[in-house]
Amino acid sequence: MGTYTTASALKEAIRKKAQQAMKKVSDKGLKEAQENNRWFYESPLPQRYTRTGQLGNSPETTGIKSSGSQCGTEIYLDTDFNYGTGTWSTEKIFKAAEQGNANILGNPGFWAKTKENMPDIIKEAFTSEGFKK
Repeated sequence: MGTYTTASALKEAIRKKAQQAMKKVSDKGLKEAQENNRWFYESPLPQRYTRTGQLGNSPETTGIKSSGSQCGTEIYLDTDFNYGTGTWSTEKIFKAAEQGNANILGNPGFWAKTKENMPDIIKEAFTSEGFKK
């Protein structure tokens, strides 16, 4: 990482490395969520079942949020739209799809799969920036 003559210079170097790692977490985490949401759709469907694709297009990230000595990111499913059919909220539909109920056809567990892989994504991102356990 280098040699630093002041504590503030060291803190700044650590902050920059942490932000670089968090950028990788944001990018890779979003990619993971997108892949897992596509996996949801890889199930056979009856011919008359029509997909809207909204679940597949819903993964989002806040990017890096940084304030002082803290930085972070959020990866989430954007539910800020409405399905044109039915009376359920988008959030309720996504939850039913994740759980595999309410006759929503697809592979359940796509979001659990994303959450399960996040610790490895975080570890890899921070290790690649020189952070060690």
